[in-house]
Formats: sequence, C-alpha cells, structure tokens
Amino acid sequence: MATNLLINEPPLQVLPSLATAIGLNEAIVVQQVHYWIGISKNHREGHKWVYKTFDAWGEEFPFWSTSTIKRTIKNLEMNELLISTNKFNKLGIDRTKWYRVNYEKLAFIASCQNDPMDGSICNNESVQNDTTHKAKMTPPITREYTETTTKNNNVVKHDNMEIFETILNYLNEQAGTRYKCTAKNTQKLIKARLNEGFTINEFKSVIDNKVKIWLHDPEMNRYLRPETLFGTKFEGYLNERSSGNLKQNASNKSNYFRFNPNEGEDL
Repeated sequence: MATNLLINEPPLQVLPSLATAIGLNEAIVVQQVHYWIGISKNHREGHKWVYKTFDAWGEEFPFWSTSTIKRTIKNLEMNELLISTNKFNKLGIDRTKWYRVNYEKLAFIASCQNDPMDGSICNNESVQNDTTHKAKMTPPITREYTETTTKNNNVVKHDNMEIFETILNYLNEQAGTRYKCTAKNTQKLIKARLNEGFTINEFKSVIDNKVKIWLHDPEMNRYLRPETLFGTKFEGYLNERSSGNLKQNASNKSNYFRFNPNEGEDL
C-alpha cells in the first residue's frame, strides 16, 4: 500500500537553508552527527564525539551506497564541517572513526550569510563553492522523538553547548576570569543574543573591545563578566571604538557606562 511509504517512524530532518549552504547529502550527514552528539556520553578533549564505522553509517542511510557515504563524509572533513579522528580507539588496528560537528565553522557560514557584503570575511576557499553566501542558515535541529519534545522548553539543547564553551573560554582567556559555560544565567544571555542574530565572532569582538578598555582599570575590570558584556548593551559594545587612551577612558567612563546595583546589570 502507498501508506507504507509515508512517515510512520522518526524522520530524518534537515533545514533547506543548511542544504543550500553546504549541499543536501552533506547537510543530512551533519544533521545526523549533530543528533547523535546531542545524546552522546563520549567526552574527549573538551568535546562530545560519536563513533561509527562506514557500515554503521550505511544502516543510518540505507538509501545511499557506501561510496556515496564515504564521499560525503570526506567532503565534510575537507571543508572542516566535520572533525574526525581515530586516536581515541583503544586498539591501534581499530580504524573506527570518531566525529564531531565543527559548530564554529557553521557559525562562520551563518555570519557570512547574514553579512554578504563583507567579502573579506566570507571569501574562504574551504567553504564549499561559495554557496554559503546565498542563504541564511538557522541553527541545526535534531530528529524529533515524542518522548523528548515535552522537555525541550526546560533544557538547554546540546547544539548550543559548544557555542557556550567557545564564548566563555575566549572571555576567560582574554580577561583572566573563570566563568563556567554551564551557568544557566550566562547561557540565557548568550542564547538571547544568538536569537537576535549575533555571531560567535561578534561575541569575541565585544570581549576584545571591553577588555582593551576595562582590563587595566581597577574600577571597571570587575564588569568583564557575562551579565554586563552579553546583556542589553551588547550591540552598543560591539560598535564601540576604543581611543586606546585608558586614562581618558577611565575619567570619562560615566559618559558611556552606568551601573544599577539594584538590578545587577548595565543600563
């Protein structure tokens, strides 16, 4: 019967914008790796990984030949959208590969699509065939299972965790701080700015701008924190131009920064 070919099982999902950006086959594979990473318990070197043989991938994608799967994964590896290794295998003769999604590269592609006029940033040969300039890409989504959909409003999705880590690690390195990417309030602030369309590189720019001005100012360096940097003044901080004169900045700080001790964030 024709109804046997209609959806009666959890479907593979892929965003059209992602398929437009990197190719349909590649988008399907990245999406599936992203799904498995979301439930993976394999933590190595600060990242979550999924490991599979090509035979196992064949079971995931029974509509493709093994050669198509190998070619698609190779394309993703060459374009740095998938990071792969076999160094975590316990036996040297084991050629099973471990994979993780390069979320920062996906964010880079999204930033190119959001700012197509900036050719100096987006002109990167490793981005496949310049198709990344043509469509705005939304964050990837997972396969939908009935038992998880009721929880989605109460948990932080795994597809954001590496973004949190990237941003907080950068802040800690530049400002000498020790903020954790697992803090719920910090995650909420970052997600709010991401939902407004800001990119990882723009988070780094804000951090750079304010570290340059505040780091060596005894009164201001305490504001190098997520609730200040990633709050409602984020876009203003992004577009600030530092004079480089720290003494002048310190004496004039009341002109561009006021702190409300009752609310705990800048106005």
